[in-house]
Amino acid sequence: HKFKSSLPCTQFTKKPSEKRKFRDKSRSVLRNLGLTELVHYSLIKSRGEITLNNPLIQDYSILRCSLLEGLIQSNVHNLRQSNQTVDSFEIGTVFKISNNKITETTKLAVILGGNLDIRSEWSQAPHALNWYEAKGIIENFFYKINRQILWTKRDKVDNCESLMHKRKSATLIYDNNTVGLFGELNQLTCSKLGVNTKLFVLEIDLNILERSKSTLNYLNYQVKSYSKYPSITRDLSIIVPKNMETQYLFTLLDQFHDKELENTTLFDQYSNQLLGKNK
Repeated sequence: HKFKSSLPCTQFTKKPSEKRKFRDKSRSVLRNLGLTELVHYSLIKSRGEITLNNPLIQDYSILRCSLLEGLIQSNVHNLRQSNQTVDSFEIGTVFKISNNKITETTKLAVILGGNLDIRSEWSQAPHALNWYEAKGIIENFFYKINRQILWTKRDKVDNCESLMHKRKSATLIYDNNTVGLFGELNQLTCSKLGVNTKLFVLEIDLNILERSKSTLNYLNYQVKSYSKYPSITRDLSIIVPKNMETQYLFTLLDQFHDKELENTTLFDQYSNQLLGKNK
């Protein structure tokens, strides 16, 4: 038989949709940040508002309303097997009832922390992931997909948000719409799961983030003359109230409108009674 060693030409070609491109880009960015993608079953054991009438397995008869449960259970299983937690993410569909109809929403969930040892400098001892380092990873993700996210104080609590620490969580706003939340699992949740390490979780609505038509800004290059003077970095210490939000502090600093100031970054936090009450 004479078989040709070349692949046949495809007659029909279909370009991926903008939603598919955005989700593939998000997956690529998260993998480059060192996260592992996980996939869980859409049916869960815990309580929910949507139950199947005739499920294949009676134990799995409820449609999930959040992706966090699967990620948390996977990491708890690893810890019980004397393994480290896996910094991971999942993109999947969740279900809820709206106006007496079942609606589907595509969400992204991320879990970070556990026994991951991090060094700020090689001379320092390793430490577990803290709030600011976990927040930095999430901010880096949003920057690479070109989404300007506003971090605000969480003011309401529902079934999913009750897992998080009240003072170590934030609501994420994009284009005046709430897209999700980020926070550290509270002590009560960790005690129920038998976890003694800090875990940080994120869950956002990808359907809202997909609406933007802007291009990736970090791929746009500008050519200009090289400065004759080196860049200068200055450390500034500011005494602020303990309950002041970081975003509000940045808003105050931006009011100076200094053209020479390129960037402002919070890199450390210090608290002492000598600074005053609640400072």
